[in-house]
Amino acid sequence: MTDTEATSIVGAKLRSARESKKITVEEASSTTKIHRNIIEDLEADTLSRRLNDVYVRSFLRRYSSFLGLDPDQMLHEYFSVHASAKQEPKLHIGIQRLTSKWQDRLKLPGKIAIIIVAGITFSYYLYFFGVKSVREHLHHWRSTRQPARMVRKQEPLRDRRVSPQKVSRTKDAVPQTQEGAPPKSSPFPIPQDQPIILSIAARHDCWMQIKADSQVVFQGILSEGISEKWQAVDGFELWIGNIGGISATVNGYDLPEFGKPGRVVKGLKITRQGVQR
Repeated sequence: MTDTEATSIVGAKLRSARESKKITVEEASSTTKIHRNIIEDLEADTLSRRLNDVYVRSFLRRYSSFLGLDPDQMLHEYFSVHASAKQEPKLHIGIQRLTSKWQDRLKLPGKIAIIIVAGITFSYYLYFFGVKSVREHLHHWRSTRQPARMVRKQEPLRDRRVSPQKVSRTKDAVPQTQEGAPPKSSPFPIPQDQPIILSIAARHDCWMQIKADSQVVFQGILSEGISEKWQAVDGFELWIGNIGGISATVNGYDLPEFGKPGRVVKGLKITRQGVQR
């Protein structure tokens, strides 16, 4: 018996068993979930030309069981005539395909991992050699410019400094408007039985408050060109809004100028002992 005749016997047994049960190919396909083309190839002994032996073995076993035939006997008869067929399934084919499939899937994450590692390495290189170098140059540039900047800031301060001797002379010096006018710290030569007479003439409009013996005798604006005179027993207290805009005398003695126009003086006291600020 040739191989073709042996396999045709297997296919004939399958067809004969199906027809004896009065089952159509469509019904067998619906029940076994095997496509009708595969059933027809099994009964025609041509399935091994289309599918791998692993699938042929699976379909032949299922179809034989469905028809009430011995699956192992049918498998033995079918594969005994195929020199290339083996009793053990060709699992290495499936494993090879599965391995190839997973290798393809792992290629993309591997590439992504390589890109990430390269990016981290480049960033570290850029930071260590690039940013560090920039910081060093910037620090050097700042250190070279800082002394010059400090010199420019200190020069005006040195120009504005006044020696202690000059300050003391400035405080001690009291300008006098006429010869014989007493200094502010010196007493006025006014007899005790005579009142203190204060005269103020306004060179510019000036607000002022005059207290004679702690009593307010004048409060308001003394207009330019106007002169006023007041008397007191113990002394005066002046609040002047424009000390440089007036001239004053005490019992005929000219008082020194206590400031420039626009300067405000508060609590200036004039007594027999002199001027007290």
